[in-house]
Amino acid sequence: ERLSSSDPTNTQWLRDVSVSHEKLGDIAQAQGDLAAARTSYEASVGIAERLSSSDPTNTQWLRDVSVSHYRLGGVLRTRREYGAAVEHLRQAEAMHREAMSRAEHLGGEHHFFESRLREVELLAGVREPESSAEHVDLGYARYAQEEWVASAEAFEAGLSDEPLRADLDRGNLYNAACSASLAVADGHDEWGGRALEWLGEDLRRRNDILKTIVERRKGELSEEDAARFERIEAALLEHFTWARTGDSDLAALRGTAEFEALFEGLPSGD
Repeated sequence: ERLSSSDPTNTQWLRDVSVSHEKLGDIAQAQGDLAAARTSYEASVGIAERLSSSDPTNTQWLRDVSVSHYRLGGVLRTRREYGAAVEHLRQAEAMHREAMSRAEHLGGEHHFFESRLREVELLAGVREPESSAEHVDLGYARYAQEEWVASAEAFEAGLSDEPLRADLDRGNLYNAACSASLAVADGHDEWGGRALEWLGEDLRRRNDILKTIVERRKGELSEEDAARFERIEAALLEHFTWARTGDSDLAALRGTAEFEALFEGLPSGD
């Protein structure tokens, strides 16, 4: 900053100061100091906007502004200041779209701006979910904000869609069960039944896959397929063990007869 103030016309030094504020914001956010992160990101936005307004044709500076707004919107989202977050993320998306129109290589990163904006618009309530998938996305977003009941409600609305229930890679049923269990831990006992239902279905679906793999491994397999099936089997067994004894999200259910009954007949990874 001293270098920049000694020569305010040196745009490279000024950009370096903006980037430094952005990095300080990243560090503060990683340390959980959201107020300091916000201050740093706001400083970065101010400098980046000054640079960009001095030369609107400079695509790199325009992208810099969009990234600064994106990061500021992100920390505001974490602070649950959803309205302000939406404003900055809308600016970020619009500016990045303009930069992308000038430099096609930026197209590969634009989806980050779009998806974060959609997520925060849903959190802010300024846009309603338009599909089951968006309800599930909202469930994850509410989970990240530790809004357990709202997360479980969003998952419930989205999991009416069979492909979303069957998506075990993302683990929609399992994560929905975690949200509902955490709602129970927060005093909302009415979610206990739904948590057990979702967890039970997740375990049954995974066990069906495990049974298929066990049968396949009895036959002739290439070395590559044998190794792949072994990895999948190990991951499934690890999942059963984690769900039964390790995952703190399920602590409100663990130890009950209903919870233990879900694991009867399941193989153990021990």
